Amino acid sequence: MSRIALVLLPLILLVAASCQKSTAPAAEKSADMPARAEAAATAKPASGETDNDITMRYACEHGNSVAIVRGQVARVSLADGRVVEIPRIADSSPPRYADVALSFEVGSDGATLGQDEAGVLGCREAD
Repeated sequence: MSRIALVLLPLILLVAASCQKSTAPAAEKSADMPARAEAAATAKPASGETDNDITMRYACEHGNSVAIVRGQVARVSLADGRVVEIPRIADSSPPRYADVALSFEVGSDGATLGQDEAGVLGCREAD
């Protein structure tokens, strides 16, 4: 029995140490989310793209934002730092953009961002 304990003890200590390390960055990450969302919302356009290609910008709840690119793609900047581009659904009126886990709809009273993780979030035109 003591031989098994000597083999397992270092593994247990290693797992415990890695758990402690992974929780600290998560706490730092959540405190930094608004700053990263702001940076994503004001990020420079992709290579070869100009500000003229952005036809509309929206600020959404919880630090998310959306930029409509040439009317055909919604570039969603999520509060966790991810940037996801979702295509427009052909002939949708009002415009609707959708992919597997995200959707964005423009309506007469504003817009909504649908997220698998967060549900439906309200959006408004950004200044």
